[in-house]
Amino acid sequence: MSDTIDAPAAVARAISEDMTRRDPRAHYDRLDEAIEREILDPLHRQGYGYDDFDVDAIADEFIVFDTDDQLYHLDWVTYPELHKQTERFWNLVYRHQKPAPTAESIHTIQQAVTDLDFTPDTVARVAWAVMCEPGSREAGQLIREHGLERSFDMVNLGTLEDARLQLGAREVTAIKVRRVLEATQRHGMTIIGPHDSHWPWRIDALKDVTPFVLWAKGDTALLTADKVTAIVGARAATGYGEHVTMNLAGGLVDQGHVVVSGAAYGIDGMAHRATLAAHGSTVAVMAGGLDRPYPSGHEALYARIVESGLAVSELPPGTAPTKHRFIQRNRIIAAMADVTVVPEAGWRSGSLNTATHAIGLGRPVGAVPGPVTSAASSGTHRLVREHGAALVTNSAEVAALTDLPAVPNQPRHKRMLATAFGDDIANELVASDTWPTLAGVLDRASSEKIDLTEVFDAVKDSSTESAHQRASALQYRLLSGPLAAQYDAVTNIRHQNAESVNSTLRPASTGISAVGTAAPAAAVTM
Repeated sequence: MSDTIDAPAAVARAISEDMTRRDPRAHYDRLDEAIEREILDPLHRQGYGYDDFDVDAIADEFIVFDTDDQLYHLDWVTYPELHKQTERFWNLVYRHQKPAPTAESIHTIQQAVTDLDFTPDTVARVAWAVMCEPGSREAGQLIREHGLERSFDMVNLGTLEDARLQLGAREVTAIKVRRVLEATQRHGMTIIGPHDSHWPWRIDALKDVTPFVLWAKGDTALLTADKVTAIVGARAATGYGEHVTMNLAGGLVDQGHVVVSGAAYGIDGMAHRATLAAHGSTVAVMAGGLDRPYPSGHEALYARIVESGLAVSELPPGTAPTKHRFIQRNRIIAAMADVTVVPEAGWRSGSLNTATHAIGLGRPVGAVPGPVTSAASSGTHRLVREHGAALVTNSAEVAALTDLPAVPNQPRHKRMLATAFGDDIANELVASDTWPTLAGVLDRASSEKIDLTEVFDAVKDSSTESAHQRASALQYRLLSGPLAAQYDAVTNIRHQNAESVNSTLRPASTGISAVGTAAPAAAVTM
Protein backbone atom coordinates (compact mmCIF):
# COMPACT_ATOMS: atom_id res chain seq x y z
CA MET A 1 0.00 0.00 0.00
CA SER A 2 2.93 2.35 0.57
CA ASP A 3 3.41 2.39 -3.19
CA THR A 4 -0.01 3.89 -3.76
CA ILE A 5 -0.30 6.45 -0.95
CA ASP A 6 2.45 8.92 -0.07
CA ALA A 7 1.40 9.51 3.53
CA PRO A 8 4.20 11.87 4.63
CA ALA A 9 3.65 14.06 1.57
CA ALA A 10 -0.01 14.42 2.54
CA VAL A 11 0.95 15.47 6.05
CA ALA A 12 3.60 17.85 4.74
CA ARG A 13 1.00 19.54 2.54
CA ALA A 14 -1.24 20.02 5.55
CA ILE A 15 1.63 21.62 7.47
CA SER A 16 2.58 23.98 4.66
CA GLU A 17 -1.03 25.14 4.23
CA ASP A 18 -1.04 26.62 7.72
CA MET A 19 2.57 27.52 8.35
CA THR A 20 1.81 30.93 9.84
CA ARG A 21 -0.18 29.59 12.76
CA ARG A 22 1.68 28.85 15.99
CA ASP A 23 -1.07 27.31 18.09
CA PRO A 24 0.15 23.75 18.78
CA ARG A 25 -3.35 22.40 19.35
CA ALA A 26 -4.54 23.82 16.04
CA HIS A 27 -1.59 22.22 14.25
CA TYR A 28 -2.28 18.91 15.90
CA ASP A 29 -5.96 18.97 14.97
CA ARG A 30 -5.16 19.95 11.39
CA LEU A 31 -2.66 17.14 10.94
CA ASP A 32 -5.02 14.67 12.57
CA GLU A 33 -7.67 15.67 10.02
CA ALA A 34 -5.11 15.34 7.22
CA ILE A 35 -4.36 11.76 8.22
CA GLU A 36 -8.05 10.92 8.19
CA ARG A 37 -8.84 12.74 4.94
CA GLU A 38 -5.78 11.99 2.83
CA ILE A 39 -4.54 8.70 4.26
CA LEU A 40 -7.41 6.79 5.85
CA ASP A 41 -9.81 7.74 3.05
CA PRO A 42 -7.71 5.83 0.47
CA LEU A 43 -7.38 2.95 2.92
CA HIS A 44 -11.16 2.92 3.19
CA ARG A 45 -11.45 2.66 -0.59
CA GLN A 46 -9.14 -0.36 -0.44
CA GLY A 47 -11.56 -2.17 1.83
CA TYR A 48 -10.59 -0.88 5.29
CA GLY A 49 -13.01 1.01 7.52
CA TYR A 50 -12.35 4.21 9.45
CA ASP A 51 -13.04 2.30 12.63
CA ASP A 52 -10.37 -0.30 11.77
CA PHE A 53 -7.62 2.04 13.05
CA ASP A 54 -6.83 4.05 16.15
CA VAL A 55 -6.42 7.45 14.48
CA ASP A 56 -5.33 9.24 17.66
CA ALA A 57 -2.61 6.68 18.36
CA ILE A 58 -1.26 6.98 14.81
CA ALA A 59 -1.26 10.77 15.08
CA ASP A 60 0.49 10.69 18.46
CA GLU A 61 3.31 8.46 17.28
CA PHE A 62 3.72 9.75 13.75
CA ILE A 63 3.32 13.50 14.11
CA VAL A 64 4.81 14.03 17.58
CA PHE A 65 8.26 12.64 16.89
CA ASP A 66 9.99 13.18 20.22
CA THR A 67 8.42 15.65 22.64
CA ASP A 68 5.34 17.83 22.77
CA ASP A 69 7.67 20.82 22.56
CA GLN A 70 8.26 20.09 18.88
CA LEU A 71 4.65 20.99 18.21
CA TYR A 72 5.77 24.60 18.62
CA HIS A 73 8.33 24.18 15.86
CA LEU A 74 6.42 22.36 13.14
CA ASP A 75 7.32 25.13 10.70
CA TRP A 76 10.84 23.70 10.39
CA VAL A 77 9.72 20.11 9.78
CA THR A 78 10.70 19.49 6.15
CA TYR A 79 9.42 17.09 3.53
CA PRO A 80 12.68 15.03 3.36
CA GLU A 81 12.48 14.38 7.10
CA LEU A 82 8.87 13.28 6.79
CA HIS A 83 9.66 11.19 3.73
CA LYS A 84 12.03 9.10 5.83
CA GLN A 85 9.09 8.16 8.03
CA THR A 86 7.15 6.30 5.31
CA GLU A 87 7.97 2.79 6.43
CA ARG A 88 7.39 3.69 10.07
CA PHE A 89 3.98 5.13 9.21
CA TRP A 90 2.76 1.91 7.61
CA ASN A 91 4.07 -0.09 10.54
CA LEU A 92 2.01 2.17 12.78
CA VAL A 93 -1.08 1.62 10.62
CA TYR A 94 -0.81 -2.13 10.98
CA ARG A 95 0.12 -1.89 14.67
CA HIS A 96 -2.94 0.18 15.47
CA GLN A 97 -5.35 -1.80 13.32
CA LYS A 98 -8.29 -2.77 15.50
CA PRO A 99 -10.11 -6.11 15.50
CA ALA A 100 -12.99 -6.11 13.06
CA PRO A 101 -16.14 -4.95 14.89
CA THR A 102 -19.17 -7.20 14.85
CA ALA A 103 -22.52 -6.15 13.47
CA GLU A 104 -24.93 -4.60 15.97
CA SER A 105 -28.70 -4.42 16.34
CA ILE A 106 -30.50 -1.24 15.42
CA HIS A 107 -31.47 -0.70 19.05
CA THR A 108 -27.80 -0.83 20.10
CA ILE A 109 -26.90 1.64 17.35
CA GLN A 110 -29.72 4.00 18.31
CA GLN A 111 -28.70 3.97 21.97
CA ALA A 112 -25.06 4.67 21.08
CA VAL A 113 -25.86 7.93 19.23
CA THR A 114 -28.55 9.46 21.46
CA ASP A 115 -26.21 12.35 22.27
CA LEU A 116 -26.28 13.50 18.63
CA ASP A 117 -29.95 14.53 18.78
CA PHE A 118 -31.35 12.47 15.91
CA THR A 119 -34.66 10.61 16.16
CA PRO A 120 -34.58 6.80 16.33
CA ASP A 121 -36.37 6.64 12.97
CA THR A 122 -33.71 8.86 11.36
CA VAL A 123 -30.90 6.77 12.85
CA ALA A 124 -32.51 3.58 11.52
CA ARG A 125 -32.85 5.05 8.03
CA VAL A 126 -29.27 6.32 8.06
CA ALA A 127 -28.14 2.83 9.14
CA TRP A 128 -29.97 1.37 6.14
CA ALA A 129 -28.32 3.93 3.84
CA VAL A 130 -24.91 2.93 5.23
CA MET A 131 -25.67 -0.77 4.85
CA CYS A 132 -27.14 -0.91 1.32
CA GLU A 133 -26.49 0.65 -2.04
CA PRO A 134 -29.31 2.92 -3.28
CA GLY A 135 -32.19 1.59 -5.32
CA SER A 136 -32.39 -1.85 -3.71
CA ARG A 137 -35.87 -3.16 -4.48
CA GLU A 138 -35.29 -6.20 -2.24
CA ALA A 139 -34.50 -3.93 0.71
CA GLY A 140 -37.65 -1.92 0.09
CA GLN A 141 -39.78 -5.06 -0.03
CA LEU A 142 -38.20 -6.34 3.17
CA ILE A 143 -38.90 -3.06 4.98
CA ARG A 144 -42.49 -3.05 3.72
CA GLU A 145 -43.07 -6.58 5.00
CA HIS A 146 -41.21 -6.49 8.33
CA GLY A 147 -40.77 -2.84 9.25
CA LEU A 148 -37.72 -0.59 9.26
CA GLU A 149 -36.03 -1.79 12.43
CA ARG A 150 -36.85 -5.50 12.42
CA SER A 151 -35.78 -5.90 8.78
CA PHE A 152 -32.49 -4.10 9.55
CA ASP A 153 -31.69 -6.59 12.31
CA MET A 154 -32.65 -9.50 10.09
CA VAL A 155 -30.06 -8.40 7.53
CA ASN A 156 -27.34 -6.90 9.72
CA LEU A 157 -27.33 -9.70 12.30
CA GLY A 158 -27.65 -12.41 9.66
CA THR A 159 -30.88 -13.95 10.97
CA LEU A 160 -32.40 -13.85 7.49
CA GLU A 161 -30.68 -16.48 5.38
CA ASP A 162 -28.61 -15.06 2.52
CA ALA A 163 -30.22 -11.62 2.91
CA ARG A 164 -26.92 -9.80 3.21
CA LEU A 165 -25.59 -11.55 0.14
CA GLN A 166 -28.74 -10.82 -1.88
CA LEU A 167 -28.77 -7.17 -0.91
CA GLY A 168 -25.02 -6.67 -1.28
CA ALA A 169 -25.19 -5.28 2.26
CA ARG A 170 -22.27 -4.24 4.46
CA GLU A 171 -22.02 -4.89 8.19
CA VAL A 172 -23.06 -1.82 10.15
CA THR A 173 -21.89 -0.80 13.61
CA ALA A 174 -22.66 2.14 15.85
CA ILE A 175 -19.21 3.55 15.07
CA LYS A 176 -19.98 3.72 11.34
CA VAL A 177 -23.37 5.34 11.87
CA ARG A 178 -21.91 7.82 14.36
CA ARG A 179 -19.25 8.90 11.86
CA VAL A 180 -21.93 9.55 9.23
CA LEU A 181 -24.10 11.53 11.67
CA GLU A 182 -21.12 13.56 12.92
CA ALA A 183 -20.08 14.33 9.33
CA THR A 184 -23.67 15.39 8.62
CA GLN A 185 -23.53 17.92 11.45
CA ARG A 186 -19.96 19.02 10.65
CA HIS A 187 -20.83 19.86 7.03
CA GLY A 188 -24.08 21.62 7.88
CA MET A 189 -26.35 19.07 6.21
CA THR A 190 -29.95 18.27 7.04
CA ILE A 191 -31.34 14.73 7.08
CA ILE A 192 -34.87 14.46 5.72
CA GLY A 193 -37.06 11.40 6.17
CA PRO A 194 -40.59 10.50 5.04
CA HIS A 195 -42.09 11.87 8.26
CA ASP A 196 -40.51 15.33 7.86
CA SER A 197 -42.58 18.23 6.56
CA HIS A 198 -40.16 18.91 3.68
CA TRP A 199 -39.99 15.32 2.47
CA PRO A 200 -40.48 15.43 -1.36
CA TRP A 201 -43.80 13.58 -1.47
CA ARG A 202 -43.53 13.02 -5.22
CA ILE A 203 -40.76 10.44 -4.79
CA ASP A 204 -43.08 8.14 -2.83
CA ALA A 205 -44.19 6.98 -6.28
CA LEU A 206 -40.93 5.00 -6.38
CA LYS A 207 -42.54 2.54 -3.97
CA ASP A 208 -39.97 -0.11 -2.94
CA VAL A 209 -37.02 1.84 -4.38
CA THR A 210 -37.83 5.07 -2.54
CA PRO A 211 -34.67 6.41 -0.82
CA PHE A 212 -34.29 5.47 2.82
CA VAL A 213 -33.45 9.08 3.65
CA LEU A 214 -32.14 12.24 1.96
CA TRP A 215 -29.22 14.48 2.89
CA ALA A 216 -29.79 18.13 1.99
CA LYS A 217 -27.91 21.44 1.93
CA GLY A 218 -29.83 24.62 1.20
CA ASP A 219 -33.51 25.53 1.13
CA THR A 220 -35.31 22.25 1.84
CA ALA A 221 -38.72 23.90 1.24
CA LEU A 222 -38.00 23.57 -2.49
CA LEU A 223 -38.60 19.82 -2.18
CA THR A 224 -42.33 20.42 -1.73
CA ALA A 225 -42.76 23.22 -4.28
CA ASP A 226 -46.01 23.31 -6.27
CA LYS A 227 -44.33 23.23 -9.71
CA VAL A 228 -41.17 21.19 -10.29
CA THR A 229 -39.62 20.45 -13.69
CA ALA A 230 -36.55 18.33 -14.39
CA ILE A 231 -34.23 19.40 -17.22
CA VAL A 232 -31.62 16.79 -18.16
CA GLY A 233 -29.54 16.09 -21.22
CA ALA A 234 -26.21 15.26 -22.76
CA ARG A 235 -22.92 16.11 -21.13
CA ALA A 236 -21.42 16.63 -24.59
CA ALA A 237 -23.88 19.43 -25.33
CA THR A 238 -23.71 21.57 -28.43
CA GLY A 239 -24.24 25.32 -28.59
CA TYR A 240 -27.75 24.63 -29.88
CA GLY A 241 -28.57 22.41 -26.89
CA GLU A 242 -27.25 24.90 -24.36
CA HIS A 243 -29.14 27.77 -26.02
CA VAL A 244 -32.41 25.81 -25.93
CA THR A 245 -31.80 24.83 -22.29
CA MET A 246 -31.16 28.44 -21.30
CA ASN A 247 -34.44 29.56 -22.87
CA LEU A 248 -36.42 26.71 -21.33
CA ALA A 249 -35.05 27.24 -17.82
CA GLY A 250 -35.56 31.02 -17.94
CA GLY A 251 -39.13 30.62 -19.19
CA LEU A 252 -39.98 28.03 -16.53
CA VAL A 253 -38.62 30.31 -13.80
CA ASP A 254 -40.94 33.06 -15.05
CA GLN A 255 -43.84 30.63 -14.65
CA GLY A 256 -42.88 29.77 -11.07
CA HIS A 257 -41.24 26.39 -11.65
CA VAL A 258 -38.40 24.92 -9.58
CA VAL A 259 -35.81 23.38 -11.93
CA VAL A 260 -34.25 20.03 -10.97
CA SER A 261 -31.16 18.54 -12.60
CA GLY A 262 -28.02 16.53 -11.88
CA ALA A 263 -25.23 19.18 -11.82
CA ALA A 264 -23.30 17.37 -14.57
CA TYR A 265 -21.46 19.03 -17.42
CA GLY A 266 -23.42 20.10 -20.49
CA ILE A 267 -27.22 20.41 -20.33
CA ASP A 268 -27.48 19.84 -16.57
CA GLY A 269 -24.99 22.57 -15.73
CA MET A 270 -26.64 25.01 -18.12
CA ALA A 271 -30.06 24.30 -16.59
CA HIS A 272 -28.74 25.22 -13.15
CA ARG A 273 -26.86 28.31 -14.38
CA ALA A 274 -29.77 29.64 -16.40
CA THR A 275 -32.14 29.17 -13.47
CA LEU A 276 -29.81 31.01 -11.10
CA ALA A 277 -29.27 33.77 -13.67
CA ALA A 278 -33.04 34.23 -13.88
CA HIS A 279 -33.19 34.47 -10.05
CA GLY A 280 -35.07 31.18 -9.88
CA SER A 281 -34.81 28.17 -7.59
CA THR A 282 -32.91 25.04 -8.60
CA VAL A 283 -32.27 21.64 -7.01
CA ALA A 284 -29.19 19.51 -7.75
CA VAL A 285 -29.54 15.77 -7.14
CA MET A 286 -26.06 14.35 -6.53
CA ALA A 287 -24.73 10.82 -7.10
CA GLY A 288 -22.38 10.91 -4.11
CA GLY A 289 -22.08 12.46 -0.68
CA LEU A 290 -22.80 16.19 -0.51
CA ASP A 291 -19.33 16.79 0.91
CA ARG A 292 -17.85 15.43 -2.31
CA PRO A 293 -19.49 17.44 -5.12
CA TYR A 294 -19.01 15.97 -8.58
CA PRO A 295 -17.78 16.93 -11.12
CA SER A 296 -14.96 18.92 -9.54
CA GLY A 297 -15.15 21.46 -12.37
CA HIS A 298 -18.58 22.50 -11.07
CA GLU A 299 -17.44 23.26 -7.53
CA ALA A 300 -18.25 26.97 -7.86
CA LEU A 301 -21.63 26.18 -9.43
CA TYR A 302 -22.36 23.72 -6.63
CA ALA A 303 -21.61 26.42 -4.04
CA ARG A 304 -24.05 28.81 -5.78
CA ILE A 305 -26.74 26.10 -5.89
CA VAL A 306 -26.38 25.44 -2.16
CA GLU A 307 -26.47 29.17 -1.39
CA SER A 308 -29.52 30.02 -3.53
CA GLY A 309 -31.21 26.64 -4.00
CA LEU A 310 -30.72 23.11 -2.75
CA ALA A 311 -28.47 20.08 -3.17
CA VAL A 312 -29.74 16.63 -2.15
CA SER A 313 -28.42 13.08 -2.12
CA GLU A 314 -29.58 9.73 -0.82
CA LEU A 315 -25.94 8.80 -0.11
CA PRO A 316 -24.16 9.47 3.20
CA PRO A 317 -21.40 12.08 3.38
CA GLY A 318 -18.05 10.73 2.27
CA THR A 319 -19.58 8.47 -0.41
CA ALA A 320 -17.95 8.67 -3.83
CA PRO A 321 -20.08 8.80 -7.01
CA THR A 322 -19.99 5.62 -9.13
CA LYS A 323 -21.66 4.46 -12.35
CA HIS A 324 -24.29 2.50 -10.43
CA ARG A 325 -25.02 5.49 -8.21
CA PHE A 326 -25.48 7.74 -11.24
CA ILE A 327 -28.06 5.29 -12.60
CA GLN A 328 -29.92 5.25 -9.31
CA ARG A 329 -29.65 9.04 -8.95
CA ASN A 330 -31.61 9.39 -12.20
CA ARG A 331 -34.71 7.78 -10.73
CA ILE A 332 -34.80 10.46 -8.02
CA ILE A 333 -34.56 13.30 -10.53
CA ALA A 334 -37.48 11.81 -12.46
CA ALA A 335 -39.54 11.15 -9.34
CA MET A 336 -39.00 14.62 -7.83
CA ALA A 337 -40.43 16.41 -10.88
CA ASP A 338 -43.92 16.80 -12.31
CA VAL A 339 -42.47 16.70 -15.82
CA THR A 340 -39.07 15.84 -17.32
CA VAL A 341 -37.76 17.58 -20.42
CA VAL A 342 -34.71 16.61 -22.49
CA PRO A 343 -33.42 19.53 -24.62
CA GLU A 344 -30.61 17.53 -26.25
CA ALA A 345 -29.34 13.97 -25.92
CA GLY A 346 -27.33 11.52 -27.97
CA TRP A 347 -28.40 7.97 -28.74
CA ARG A 348 -26.86 6.58 -25.54
CA SER A 349 -27.13 9.60 -23.27
CA GLY A 350 -27.80 8.95 -19.59
CA SER A 351 -30.65 11.44 -19.74
CA LEU A 352 -32.66 8.77 -21.60
CA ASN A 353 -32.42 6.73 -18.43
CA THR A 354 -33.97 9.60 -16.46
CA ALA A 355 -36.69 10.05 -19.07
CA THR A 356 -37.67 6.38 -19.06
CA HIS A 357 -37.81 6.42 -15.26
CA ALA A 358 -40.30 9.27 -15.58
CA ILE A 359 -42.31 7.33 -18.16
CA GLY A 360 -42.35 4.33 -15.82
CA LEU A 361 -43.76 6.54 -13.08
CA GLY A 362 -46.48 7.86 -15.36
CA ARG A 363 -44.93 11.34 -15.49
CA PRO A 364 -45.01 13.40 -18.72
CA VAL A 365 -41.77 13.63 -20.70
CA GLY A 366 -40.92 16.30 -23.27
CA ALA A 367 -38.14 16.20 -25.86
CA VAL A 368 -36.81 19.07 -27.96
CA PRO A 369 -36.18 18.22 -31.62
CA GLY A 370 -32.84 19.02 -33.20
CA PRO A 371 -31.34 18.83 -36.68
CA VAL A 372 -31.84 15.36 -38.16
CA THR A 373 -28.17 15.43 -39.12
CA SER A 374 -27.06 15.99 -35.51
CA ALA A 375 -26.01 12.93 -33.53
CA ALA A 376 -26.40 15.05 -30.40
CA SER A 377 -30.20 15.07 -30.92
CA SER A 378 -30.66 11.42 -31.92
CA GLY A 379 -31.67 10.52 -28.35
CA THR A 380 -34.42 13.13 -28.14
CA HIS A 381 -35.80 11.96 -31.48
CA ARG A 382 -35.70 8.42 -30.12
CA LEU A 383 -37.75 9.47 -27.09
CA VAL A 384 -40.44 10.91 -29.32
CA ARG A 385 -40.48 8.01 -31.77
CA GLU A 386 -40.11 5.00 -29.44
CA HIS A 387 -41.31 6.15 -26.02
CA GLY A 388 -44.14 8.54 -26.73
CA ALA A 389 -42.43 11.68 -25.42
CA ALA A 390 -44.14 14.96 -26.31
CA LEU A 391 -42.32 17.16 -28.80
CA VAL A 392 -41.74 20.55 -27.16
CA THR A 393 -40.05 23.72 -28.37
CA ASN A 394 -40.53 26.27 -25.55
CA SER A 395 -41.23 26.62 -21.84
CA ALA A 396 -44.97 27.14 -22.32
CA GLU A 397 -45.27 23.75 -24.03
CA VAL A 398 -43.24 22.13 -21.24
CA ALA A 399 -45.45 23.67 -18.55
CA ALA A 400 -48.56 22.50 -20.42
CA LEU A 401 -47.41 18.87 -20.12
CA THR A 402 -48.45 18.79 -16.48
CA ASP A 403 -52.07 18.92 -17.65
CA LEU A 404 -51.73 15.70 -19.68
CA PRO A 405 -53.01 12.33 -18.43
CA ALA A 406 -50.39 10.57 -16.33
CA VAL A 407 -50.90 7.01 -17.62
CA PRO A 408 -48.51 6.10 -20.46
CA ASN A 409 -49.31 3.79 -23.36
CA GLN A 410 -52.61 2.70 -21.85
CA PRO A 411 -54.39 1.41 -25.01
CA ARG A 412 -51.47 -0.72 -26.25
CA HIS A 413 -50.71 -2.27 -22.85
CA LYS A 414 -54.38 -2.75 -22.04
CA ARG A 415 -54.82 -4.81 -25.22
CA MET A 416 -51.77 -6.86 -24.29
CA LEU A 417 -53.12 -7.60 -20.80
CA ALA A 418 -56.64 -8.30 -22.10
CA THR A 419 -55.22 -10.95 -24.44
CA ALA A 420 -53.31 -12.57 -21.57
CA PHE A 421 -55.81 -12.28 -18.69
CA GLY A 422 -59.17 -11.26 -20.17
CA ASP A 423 -60.94 -7.90 -20.24
CA ASP A 424 -62.05 -7.85 -16.59
CA ILE A 425 -58.60 -8.37 -15.12
CA ALA A 426 -57.04 -5.98 -17.67
CA ASN A 427 -59.50 -3.26 -16.61
CA GLU A 428 -58.67 -3.89 -12.93
CA LEU A 429 -54.93 -3.63 -13.61
CA VAL A 430 -55.26 -0.38 -15.57
CA ALA A 431 -57.42 1.13 -12.80
CA SER A 432 -55.10 0.05 -9.96
CA ASP A 433 -52.73 2.45 -8.18
CA THR A 434 -49.75 0.38 -9.35
CA TRP A 435 -50.60 0.78 -13.04
CA PRO A 436 -48.21 3.66 -13.90
CA THR A 437 -45.19 1.70 -12.66
CA LEU A 438 -46.36 -1.54 -14.28
CA ALA A 439 -47.01 0.28 -17.57
CA GLY A 440 -43.46 1.61 -17.54
CA VAL A 441 -42.05 -1.88 -16.97
CA LEU A 442 -44.20 -3.31 -19.76
CA ASP A 443 -43.07 -0.49 -22.03
CA ARG A 444 -39.43 -1.34 -21.40
CA ALA A 445 -40.08 -5.04 -22.03
CA SER A 446 -41.98 -4.30 -25.24
CA SER A 447 -39.28 -1.96 -26.56
CA GLU A 448 -36.80 -4.84 -26.17
CA LYS A 449 -39.20 -7.23 -27.97
CA ILE A 450 -39.14 -9.64 -25.02
CA ASP A 451 -41.62 -12.52 -25.25
CA LEU A 452 -43.88 -12.10 -22.22
CA THR A 453 -45.90 -15.31 -22.71
CA GLU A 454 -44.07 -17.28 -20.02
CA VAL A 455 -44.30 -14.41 -17.54
CA PHE A 456 -48.05 -14.02 -18.10
CA ASP A 457 -48.60 -17.78 -17.83
CA ALA A 458 -46.66 -17.94 -14.56
CA VAL A 459 -48.77 -15.16 -13.04
CA LYS A 460 -52.00 -16.80 -14.25
CA ASP A 461 -50.95 -20.13 -12.72
CA SER A 462 -50.10 -18.53 -9.34
CA SER A 463 -52.54 -17.91 -6.52
CA THR A 464 -52.65 -14.13 -7.02
CA GLU A 465 -56.18 -12.75 -6.87
CA SER A 466 -56.31 -8.95 -6.53
CA ALA A 467 -55.19 -6.49 -9.19
CA HIS A 468 -52.50 -5.18 -6.84
CA GLN A 469 -51.12 -8.70 -6.30
CA ARG A 470 -51.14 -9.43 -10.04
CA ALA A 471 -49.39 -6.13 -10.81
CA SER A 472 -46.74 -6.78 -8.15
CA ALA A 473 -46.22 -10.32 -9.43
CA LEU A 474 -45.84 -9.09 -13.01
CA GLN A 475 -43.33 -6.41 -12.02
CA TYR A 476 -41.29 -8.82 -9.91
CA ARG A 477 -41.13 -11.51 -12.59
CA LEU A 478 -40.22 -9.02 -15.32
CA LEU A 479 -37.55 -7.23 -13.31
CA SER A 480 -36.01 -10.40 -11.89
CA GLY A 481 -36.27 -12.33 -15.17
CA PRO A 482 -35.96 -11.14 -18.77
CA LEU A 483 -35.39 -7.47 -17.98
CA ALA A 484 -32.77 -8.32 -15.36
CA ALA A 485 -30.83 -10.35 -17.92
CA GLN A 486 -30.98 -7.47 -20.39
CA TYR A 487 -29.90 -4.99 -17.74
CA ASP A 488 -26.91 -7.12 -16.64
CA ALA A 489 -25.76 -7.63 -20.22
CA VAL A 490 -25.89 -3.92 -20.96
CA THR A 491 -24.15 -3.07 -17.68
CA ASN A 492 -21.26 -5.40 -18.53
CA ILE A 493 -20.89 -3.84 -21.97
CA ARG A 494 -20.88 -0.34 -20.48
CA HIS A 495 -18.22 -1.19 -17.92
CA GLN A 496 -15.97 -2.54 -20.67
CA ASN A 497 -16.41 0.61 -22.76
CA ALA A 498 -16.82 3.24 -20.04
CA GLU A 499 -14.16 5.56 -21.39
CA SER A 500 -15.53 5.66 -24.93
CA VAL A 501 -19.28 5.79 -24.31
CA ASN A 502 -19.43 9.42 -23.24
CA SER A 503 -17.16 10.70 -26.01
CA THR A 504 -18.81 8.83 -28.89
CA LEU A 505 -22.13 9.99 -30.29
CA ARG A 506 -23.90 7.76 -32.81
CA PRO A 507 -26.59 9.02 -35.17
CA ALA A 508 -29.89 7.16 -35.14
CA SER A 509 -29.40 5.92 -38.67
CA THR A 510 -26.27 3.97 -37.76
CA GLY A 511 -26.89 3.30 -34.08
CA ILE A 512 -29.90 0.99 -34.36
CA SER A 513 -28.02 -2.14 -35.35
CA ALA A 514 -25.21 -1.44 -32.91
CA VAL A 515 -27.10 -0.53 -29.77
CA GLY A 516 -30.79 -0.82 -30.52
CA THR A 517 -31.16 -4.24 -28.93
CA ALA A 518 -28.21 -4.18 -26.56
CA ALA A 519 -28.74 -0.86 -24.81
CA PRO A 520 -32.34 -0.08 -23.80
CA ALA A 521 -32.93 3.54 -22.90
CA ALA A 522 -33.96 2.47 -19.42
CA ALA A 523 -30.47 1.16 -18.74
CA VAL A 524 -28.34 3.95 -20.11
CA THR A 525 -25.97 5.58 -17.64
CA MET A 526 -25.07 9.21 -17.12
